[in-house]
Amino acid sequence: MAWVTELRAQFAALGISICLFSRLHPIDKGTVSRYLSGKRVPTDRWFLDKILALRTASGESVTEEVREHLTNLQLAALQVAHPHEYRLRKATDELDIAVTRWKEAERYAHNLERQLNERTHALEAVLAETDRLRVAWDHDRAQYLEEIARLTEQLALARGRALKAEERVQEMEALLSQLETQQPDEGGSAADIVDDQVSWRSATAYMAAAQSQVVWITSPAGVAIEDAPQWRAITGQGLEEYLTSTWLGVVHPEERQRTENAWREARREHNIFEWNCRVRTRASGYRHFEVRAVPIIRHGRLVEWVGVNTDVTRQREAEEMRGKLTDQLGAATLRTARLQGATAMLAEALTVEQVAQVIIDVGRTALAADRSAVALLDTDRAALKLING
Repeated sequence: MAWVTELRAQFAALGISICLFSRLHPIDKGTVSRYLSGKRVPTDRWFLDKILALRTASGESVTEEVREHLTNLQLAALQVAHPHEYRLRKATDELDIAVTRWKEAERYAHNLERQLNERTHALEAVLAETDRLRVAWDHDRAQYLEEIARLTEQLALARGRALKAEERVQEMEALLSQLETQQPDEGGSAADIVDDQVSWRSATAYMAAAQSQVVWITSPAGVAIEDAPQWRAITGQGLEEYLTSTWLGVVHPEERQRTENAWREARREHNIFEWNCRVRTRASGYRHFEVRAVPIIRHGRLVEWVGVNTDVTRQREAEEMRGKLTDQLGAATLRTARLQGATAMLAEALTVEQVAQVIIDVGRTALAADRSAVALLDTDRAALKLING
């Protein structure tokens, strides 16, 4: 029979005797002899599997087609020789197949259940994080809107102060320009704007005092010829120090050389001197002053310089504050727009990946980054999934 012929061929290929095979494996040589002679057919696959395993171990290749062919030959021989054993074998094989398929189905179902739980937990975590972020962003948005309102109000006040300061400067300049063009004539008659008994210089001092400014007077060479007590009260200069160094003695060291050069050039050309510099004060460090000096010409000859120093620190601070408030307002508006956009995108996100993508886009825009990524940790805390943006 075909089964016996194939079985003998496979055993012969091992190159060992029946006795040696029996000593190496748990089977007596009589049973092996009966299997090989066809007097008995193995009821299970142990004998055939052992022969094929030995051949594979010796380096010979046994294909699945050969294994299946030998198994079918054994079953056919068993059906003829031992019908009852054949039925038992078939039932056992079917049971093994069924158990294997059941276990595979159980493993597959368990794997699907694990994946479902992971996705559910991840979604719950993302939804919880989304709710937390939405609450935080709503709070931040309300805070930014409040800051925008406060900064807008402060900006309006700063602009108002700056406008008033600018109007004050314009009024002072117009007044000084009017006084400059209405000096006493050669016969000594006074200008129309001042009383006949008040000199042009006294009128200038009066107008400067009304505007909270300080007047000083020097010779044509820039040497102090009169005391300026109001100026010394501001700067803390002594009388001798002021008469020696005038108002230039308290100009900030970093600006003194440039200021002296400009003042010297104005005296040489008999031009109106206009300058801005920092001045050391008695009580509050350095403050910003605007210096304006006019040459006084009588009978065609320069007789003195009359100057007015104006503290413009508040005006400068108001302008700086206006710039800062404008920048803060712009930044707060931008942050609010970003939060509104992020909230809208989160409301449309349905999956973990979409929420992560929103976080990536918002973070990259806020940080002005070229690339960004989010790492998601699975429920077992065993692996990270990287989402690049």
